[in-house]
Amino acid sequence: MANAVSATLVAVTGCCPFVDPPFAILIGPLTVLFYHGGCYIEYLLKLHDGARVFPVHAVSGFWGLLCVGEYGAPL
Repeated sequence: MANAVSATLVAVTGCCPFVDPPFAILIGPLTVLFYHGGCYIEYLLKLHDGARVFPVHAVSGFWGLLCVGEYGAPL
């Protein structure tokens, strides 16, 4: 559970200057889905990472970058 919260913070922190608050609230629950998908990819590739660094930082960070383009306010 703590890793899912950390993944949400990673995704929202990267796009917080560009995203309106309602979209930031939407990004949080969607990030958890991407986090669990990253855990499944890690399982399929037989990567043994006890800290779950790949799903928390790589997958959630990439999702945060996509959210800037998708939900970001025009400048």
